[in-house]
Amino acid sequence: MPRFFHLTRKKQKVTKKKSKNFRISQISFKTFSFLVYGGLVILFLAYLVQINSIATKGYIISDLESQLSTLAKENNGLQEQVLSLQGTDNVEDKLEGMGLVNSEAVEYIKISKPAVALR
Repeated sequence: MPRFFHLTRKKQKVTKKKSKNFRISQISFKTFSFLVYGGLVILFLAYLVQINSIATKGYIISDLESQLSTLAKENNGLQEQVLSLQGTDNVEDKLEGMGLVNSEAVEYIKISKPAVALR
């Protein structure tokens, strides 16, 4: 009899205790699809913001490059002006305007032997 005892025994209903853990099966399909589509919309908006900022920075960079070329041309012009003002012709004209004259007879002192104290 013990051999067939398990066949005659009444089966007890096993009830599972509901756990309070969050499971994906507890979410309805509608809620899940709403969350997925909402996330996609947020990602798309973030993508648009990034593309807009990149395009704006591109325009700023092109404006700065044009300013750089303009300033480089202006710098070259100013350097040429400085060189022309520092030229000997311009300096001589300014010296004459101040009433200065060129020296004509320059005499140099020549020392034949150096004067050094010897022991």
